[in-house]
Amino acid sequence: MIVVADTSVILNLCQVGLHSLLKDLFEEVLAPLEVAEEFARIVKEYPLFGGVSFPEWIQVEATEQTLRMRAPWVQLDSGESAAIELALEKKADALLLDELQGRKVAEMLGVEVLGILGILLRAKQAGCLKLLRPVLDDLQMRSRFWLSAKAREKILILADEA
Repeated sequence: MIVVADTSVILNLCQVGLHSLLKDLFEEVLAPLEVAEEFARIVKEYPLFGGVSFPEWIQVEATEQTLRMRAPWVQLDSGESAAIELALEKKADALLLDELQGRKVAEMLGVEVLGILGILLRAKQAGCLKLLRPVLDDLQMRSRFWLSAKAREKILILADEA
């Protein structure tokens, strides 16, 4: 399975030391140049993410065109736009993206989207994680990952940890 990742998924998994899950779950992980640049900028600007490094095994690639050439109505940040475009160009099996507006655009363009909760659930089901609850706690505390009580409850039910 080939996936393209946006910044937030990589950054949050790196922050809690679980970026290797992407390597375990997916055959090939790609990211556009804009995502790698955004990752570096965030790590430099926000002390919360100090010491976090972009995984060297993620293949960074430039897109052939901008998403605005394909969909001029799209108004997303450069990382999200480039991730969607790269997923389309590479005919990726999924786009790893959490932001709601980006997810909506990707789905409108026919791209399957998988967020960090879906990735963690897959990891648990594949035996890469024993428990999901402590990972969610860690994400919320260390990354300040926002998760509604309803979404948290739902994912824990799906993971048989309710």
